[in-house]
Amino acid sequence: LSHPFDRGAIAGYCGISEDYLSRIFHREQGMVLWDYVLCLRLGRAHTLLLETAAPIAEIAAQCGFSGDEYFSRMFRRQYGFPPGSLRR
Repeated sequence: LSHPFDRGAIAGYCGISEDYLSRIFHREQGMVLWDYVLCLRLGRAHTLLLETAAPIAEIAAQCGFSGDEYFSRMFRRQYGFPPGSLRR
């Protein structure tokens, strides 16, 4: 999850088209692939915030976010509070 990837790479690995990957993923998981990836990344970040003293920007990068501002915005949207308040 820390490395960037795209739908085409996943579909190619599975030997199916990107559209088919999206359809079957949504049908089986009940959510869009990228929403699922975002939830996994945010869950990992939540754990790292609780278990490490690493800076928020470093945790954001470790979890595959391109910037700590975007990470903070998505974290707040998911959990209802900013990542820094989790450590307080």
